[in-house]
Amino acid sequence: MNDLSRSSGQPDDDRESSAGLHKRGSKRQPLNNSMEHPLQTSRRPQHHLQRKEDQPLLECNERKEEDRNPNLETPEELRPVCQTTNNPPLEGLRSSFRRWTRRIKPTQMSLNFFGKQKLNLVLCGYDGTLKVSVSKLLRGKKVKPSHQRAISEECVKREERIHGRLISLLELPALTWLSEEEVMRQTLNCVSLCDPGVHVFLLIVPAGTLNNDDRAEIEKIQKIFDSRDNFMVLFTTELIIIKLKKVTNFVESSPEFQRLISHCGGQYKVMGLNEPENSRQIPELLDYIENMKTEPFSHQMYVKAQENRVRHELEEQHKKEMENKIKELQGKVQSESAKVEKERQKHEKEIKDMMKKHQDEARKQAEEFHKSTERKLQHVLELTEMLKEHQK
Repeated sequence: MNDLSRSSGQPDDDRESSAGLHKRGSKRQPLNNSMEHPLQTSRRPQHHLQRKEDQPLLECNERKEEDRNPNLETPEELRPVCQTTNNPPLEGLRSSFRRWTRRIKPTQMSLNFFGKQKLNLVLCGYDGTLKVSVSKLLRGKKVKPSHQRAISEECVKREERIHGRLISLLELPALTWLSEEEVMRQTLNCVSLCDPGVHVFLLIVPAGTLNNDDRAEIEKIQKIFDSRDNFMVLFTTELIIIKLKKVTNFVESSPEFQRLISHCGGQYKVMGLNEPENSRQIPELLDYIENMKTEPFSHQMYVKAQENRVRHELEEQHKKEMENKIKELQGKVQSESAKVEKERQKHEKEIKDMMKKHQDEARKQAEEFHKSTERKLQHVLELTEMLKEHQK
């Protein structure tokens, strides 16, 4: 036990109390409350053990203690007590705090100190400049007007407190410019950086006519994540809030935008990029997202989405292969049918030619026979006349 005390790096009085607690059959001696050390009042004095071989024993005792006390309580190590020791063992306090944080449920960890849920938002879309502008606007930064499009190449994460909420903002690069392997890496990294998951994917779309790049990016994003509930379309415009009603009317009257909104569960907002700092559009957007009450898009949901996507792609590939085979067979059948038809027509022509030839030959023979018969009759008549003259 002396070696054990030396390895723990504790003061001598702490070593003695720790050693006495671990002897078999020994009883714990009560200490004077005025002289109690915070770690000596702990229900888990085994945390004075610092050697690696003692870790399994510590973890086993921690699990037993947690099973006996399932309710979340502040451990005694963290309660304020009277302390007279000049050099408190900080490592013990750190380990106690780590044990306490491990006992907090994930739902409790996702709440910030203001009682509002932490939000993980992913900004996605084709235009990188537009995503940066929306990110700045959400963080209360000044947005500089820019009419030039930019393409980001890496996933960027920013975490700030916005309107009393802890917000995690991730800017997803445009996927249509990346290889398939890089798309998987970036999207997986995006979901992995959000704990417990992505609350909302904000699909940043300019409130105007979509070009082919925007359409291809939207289709790619929807295929990768395969979620309606966790998506929301954010239409952006440089008009001020007074004219946002016109933009909203335009969005609601556009069949293409309505199809896009339908694919995103009917969730959308119109955001002005030139709004004043006291505008209510950011708090209203955050309240709207919180009221969606959707399950965060977790790593498991991402894996399931990829399985569904791969299965769908394989089914589509199999369907295309079958269609190609059917077309190929139909082509062969048509080719064979054409050959058969050609042969049939050839045989018919040969038969017709043969019949015509036979008919011509029969006609010639009939004509020759008729001429021969006429000659014979003429000869007989001549002989008859000669006989008559001879008899006279």
